[in-house]
Amino acid sequence: MNNHPNPGTRRKEKQMNTVTRTTSVAVLVSLGLALAAGAAEAPSPVFTGDAILATMRKVNAYRLTQESARKWNAKPGAQGDNWVGGTYYTGVMALYRAASDKVLLDQAVAWAERGKWAPGKEAERINNLTCCQTYLELYAIQKDDARIAKTREYVDTLAKGAAGKNFKPINWGYVDTLYVGPPAIAMLGEITGDKKYHEYLDKAYWGTTDALFDKEEGLFYRDGRSIGLKTELGKKVLWGRGNGWAIGGIPRIMEHLPADWPTRPRYIELLKTMSAALAKVQQPDGLWRTNLADPEDFPHPDTSSAAFFCYAMAWGIREGHLDKKTYLPVVARTWRGLLNCIGPNGQLGYAQRTADKPGPTGTRGPQAFTDGAFLLAGSEVLKLAADLAAIEVTVEPVKAVSSNVRWPNGRIYRKETTQP
Repeated sequence: MNNHPNPGTRRKEKQMNTVTRTTSVAVLVSLGLALAAGAAEAPSPVFTGDAILATMRKVNAYRLTQESARKWNAKPGAQGDNWVGGTYYTGVMALYRAASDKVLLDQAVAWAERGKWAPGKEAERINNLTCCQTYLELYAIQKDDARIAKTREYVDTLAKGAAGKNFKPINWGYVDTLYVGPPAIAMLGEITGDKKYHEYLDKAYWGTTDALFDKEEGLFYRDGRSIGLKTELGKKVLWGRGNGWAIGGIPRIMEHLPADWPTRPRYIELLKTMSAALAKVQQPDGLWRTNLADPEDFPHPDTSSAAFFCYAMAWGIREGHLDKKTYLPVVARTWRGLLNCIGPNGQLGYAQRTADKPGPTGTRGPQAFTDGAFLLAGSEVLKLAADLAAIEVTVEPVKAVSSNVRWPNGRIYRKETTQP
């Protein structure tokens, strides 16, 4: 019996093997394309609820180690009861609401008790209301009058005569006040039902805004000293975090104004104007620079402003005040940029230190107020997680710079002069 196939049979087998291999490759290619398509459509892990909450907790945990080291637990005066600690605890309350974790609530209550539920003790009187925001939020959870009695007495002193028919607008003098004071005043008006607080708020808020807002740029000057200043490139000086204070205060005010309050549309319009201006100057790493009008003035990213921008715009989207298609990518890029600035231990870097004008940032030296703003941002990003996960955005890596980089002690800006 002949066991060797004839040449014709060999040719047929070779042809069949070739077809089989070609078919297998085609199947594998098709499967690979399908997997790739599926991966592109899968929700981004950055924007899952678990990931967002885990990052918020990580940043807060790191901040607690810093708080203990600075002896906030024993000495409220060590930045604990001023605008620094007060801003941080507005974020702690946001994390508490997001996580429904009593440990976080206990953290806030313990801090308030150390401060004896009293306004701060700074020379800048409006700054002293920053910590009162948390007292008022805690009062809403447990209605103990002792939690807000000192706040009410303090605001009554500030607002004396504000309801008068001839009371003139107030200029608080610097843009930071639009975050540290107004939310507490708005909350007090909501809690008491006394419209004098909202009237006082409007007088001061819009008086300050009219004095410091640049209508051409859609952004704020920090204070009167900044108006007319120019950088080496001939650009204006519009401080990043100053504008963060301004836009970050809007959601916290709006949530406590009556639905029919006459100036509500004006707050919404300001949110829209600022958001449009900020979107135009967002940088490729998803963040902003400390001089919004001149990114080259100090070219490194600033998380202290970006966190506030992220918070306010995410809130604006969720509330229907900002167009989702336009601003979701802005928020997504900002959140990714912020995540790129968090170290393995939860340290949020690239936060400009205490300042009143543009300046340098670096990888180290996290700031409590920036951590608070980040927690506020995370609380709103969490509510938009499904929408954010459905879009694809990319950001450039943050360019590393050490915290001890040498800069001039103070940037000297030239004053713009009017030609005769």
